Amino acid sequence: RSVLRLLWSTDHDHLPNRIIGISGHREDTAKVSHFSSTQPWGQYKLNLRLPLDRALLRNLLALNDGYRDAYGATYLKYQPQPMKPVAEKAETGLYIVRSRKTYEVTFQPPISENHNRQQKAGIAGLGDLLKSATNANREEEQEWCAYGGPEPKKTGDGQGDAFPAYDIPAWWPRQVQQLKPGEKGTLEDNWAEVADLLKNYRHKVPMQTFHAIRQLLSSLDTESEQMRFLVAVSVEFILNFAQAMQLCTDAIQNPMVERFRCIWPCIDSRYSQLQVLSSIPLRDAVSLTKHVSSCLWFVEGNPTGRYNLDLSVPSDFLVADHCFLVSAWEGEVARCAGRPDMSLNGNWEMVRNQFHNEVSFSSSRGWSLPLQGWLRFDYSSMRRPPPDVTPMAEVQEVAHILVESTLGSEDKMRALRAISVHMYISAAQCRMLLHCFPGGAQESRERQDVFCLLHTRVVDRETLLGPQMIFQTRLFGAAEIEKSRVGLDTSAPRRTVVVEGMLEKAAPTARSASNESMEVPAVVLARKQTMSALGAESAAQAAKSYALKQPEKRPLNEADQRSIVHQLGILHMLNPICPDAVQMECTLEARDHCRCFNFYLQLTMVEPGGALLAWNPDGTQAKVPAYWRSTGAPSSGETLIVSYESWADVKDLRYAVAELYTVGFYGPGFGGKPLP
Repeated sequence: RSVLRLLWSTDHDHLPNRIIGISGHREDTAKVSHFSSTQPWGQYKLNLRLPLDRALLRNLLALNDGYRDAYGATYLKYQPQPMKPVAEKAETGLYIVRSRKTYEVTFQPPISENHNRQQKAGIAGLGDLLKSATNANREEEQEWCAYGGPEPKKTGDGQGDAFPAYDIPAWWPRQVQQLKPGEKGTLEDNWAEVADLLKNYRHKVPMQTFHAIRQLLSSLDTESEQMRFLVAVSVEFILNFAQAMQLCTDAIQNPMVERFRCIWPCIDSRYSQLQVLSSIPLRDAVSLTKHVSSCLWFVEGNPTGRYNLDLSVPSDFLVADHCFLVSAWEGEVARCAGRPDMSLNGNWEMVRNQFHNEVSFSSSRGWSLPLQGWLRFDYSSMRRPPPDVTPMAEVQEVAHILVESTLGSEDKMRALRAISVHMYISAAQCRMLLHCFPGGAQESRERQDVFCLLHTRVVDRETLLGPQMIFQTRLFGAAEIEKSRVGLDTSAPRRTVVVEGMLEKAAPTARSASNESMEVPAVVLARKQTMSALGAESAAQAAKSYALKQPEKRPLNEADQRSIVHQLGILHMLNPICPDAVQMECTLEARDHCRCFNFYLQLTMVEPGGALLAWNPDGTQAKVPAYWRSTGAPSSGETLIVSYESWADVKDLRYAVAELYTVGFYGPGFGGKPLP
């Protein structure tokens, strides 16, 4: 890889003199693998006495020049300041590094067009953006509470006209101006940028460089050296169809399938990859497809899901590289658009639950992807449908095809993921598609994965995350934990009182429900009559047709729901508009769980009649300390099962609070000052 970087960053006439001294460095050293052309940002410690470190600095200088010419800012910083290495730019445009000392270098460029536009407008980062917005609207914002509603105007008798006044606690998330969904610079509008980002993130190979690569490959003697060289090419460069075919048909010792397995990630497009499959014998094409399936079926428009990848396999390495690159891009776009941070560790990463060789770790933008080992992680995207889209009627036909197909669940899931980026669905259609996969009383990984890849395409999230479709009222509770509205007088006002320094909820008035009759739904009676009138031969076909039209009420059991919340994140599954519909299990040790609990606590404080309900995991009533109103939920190992009840149900206020914690719920005043 060091030689390949020299091929790209130096004058080919003097290349033999510059390669001297590199043979002593192996691919498994951290120094070589730390730099990635895909994600060049990070911190580097460069010993400029070594040729490979000088080549790396030349790459960083060339990349920084491109950003500086486009946006007028430099993103390459050196330590210690103000010392800088002596690097001169030759007439050919290439750098000559003359320093021989050790430097610490930091490179943090923007990767999204939204951030780039802000940089071009003279806004140096998100902090300056928020500071500018605060200064421009300082007088106006003083009239608004942190939860988004107007402060009550005092009348002659000193009473408020709207909501009671609150002392704004420091732990409340500060409301910032958000871009409206679908506007330029949001995740709903900018996703086409991802395809261009992934296509252009590596170096294209000019003819002169490709000729040098072929010569270097032919000069290697052993089979292992040739394979390692092809893997290095796939990491550093991107090849077109003709170059890939030429490199694999040269006279080398390895079988054709093994060669294509090594360079498959560097083939420039899906069309070129399919051309390769059609150009080789059918037997080799089938074998190659099995080896590169993770890369071939990866959909950058909908990466949400679980991954278990062998980084020593080039196609798996590419999938991991793409996931972390899209995660960095998505976090930067969301941050610039004013969206809340829904990550597991507060670092704006969409990747969560990471394990490398079964050792847990937390990644950030400066983290470098290793070349070896098993990497396991979950990806949970913040992308949501724009508010003006509607469900597509063609989803019914998709469900029929899935039911009629004799392929396995894995093949069906790949096909569904491939078309998911082209459709928007309703919660009812999502439930219908879930029933096309096996499930039941036991945990169903197939239905979990299908829900995860489809939930970002559902247009009515309030219904999806409610008890009518997916989540049950007793979602996470123990046997005794049950808070149903049946038998409760919902018109009776509820209040939160402080008893012995704790928060408790006054019990509502109960009404008798013994006289309420339970009628059998008409659709159930119709189904029974239809099935009894049919013969034995057509009973199975009728049952299959009925399963599509009238699926069972909830396709996910409690084990599935727990796994989905762990995989996607609790804030992604929060229903802020109907928070009384389910109970959420919050482990306060995790940052996103603390934020989920704080949502309930903040809503209790701002909505009239709001009451926070809490239980211990064993089902006993839990008492929330009163001082949490001032400090928020502490980061501790305590686990609480929380829910919410209120007699007011102020939708506009709930939408305003929802903007601070989650995405996908668009109220009347989204992006501006919410309605009171």
